[in-house]
Amino acid sequence: MDDRERLEKSKAVHILMALRRKKENRQVQELCFRQVVRDEEVDLRILRERIKDIEGVWRIYHTVNRRDVDKALKLLMKHMIDRPEDAYRLTSIWKTCLMKPTSKYEKNFLIDIDSESKDLRDEVLEGLKTSEIKIFKRIRTPNGFHIVTEKFDTRLLVHLRPTVEIHRDRYYFVKKFTIKKKIVGNCPECDGRGSYTETSYEDGGKVDFTGVCPLCRGTKNATLEDKKKWEDEIYERS
Repeated sequence: MDDRERLEKSKAVHILMALRRKKENRQVQELCFRQVVRDEEVDLRILRERIKDIEGVWRIYHTVNRRDVDKALKLLMKHMIDRPEDAYRLTSIWKTCLMKPTSKYEKNFLIDIDSESKDLRDEVLEGLKTSEIKIFKRIRTPNGFHIVTEKFDTRLLVHLRPTVEIHRDRYYFVKKFTIKKKIVGNCPECDGRGSYTETSYEDGGKVDFTGVCPLCRGTKNATLEDKKKWEDEIYERS
């Protein structure tokens, strides 16, 4: 059989997660969407597309360690043997298996600095540098900093607890933004169904389509190609 949807197998993959946390959205349900990463840019766009119409304050996170596909597959097979009635949730269960601690493919650490103090951040970085610890990423978070490193002796930073926490398998911060839906009146070109989604970003950027209908952009004869181009513009502007 010619399987045209077959994808090249990877030994390990990252996971992107979009979280709508209860403490930032007290009036709505907590939600989590997960996206297996094959292409960082493309899969980030797919994840954002999945949540674009769900209002609330969202955070996107990225796994610190890649996930071992073979180990997760064994967990999935065991789960389906034990609970075949869960077959309708196969995709969700697969992602859960990937996220299990036993499916960790790498041994990177996440240093979570719960303070906006640059002096504290620099003290941590200096300690890592002096001990020749390899640093993979440095990220500014809403409440402090995330630093992704190779494995090291955690006693190096024990004196900075609890403000500085070290995690062996966690997620680093990518983005925080708010999605708000507003109805801006009737669109004369598509029988009054016009509305738009406004997305405000924590870092100061803003996507604002006030008065533009997402169904036809206020253009009487908008083609599918026009709409695809418009969707691409949303991502470029965000």
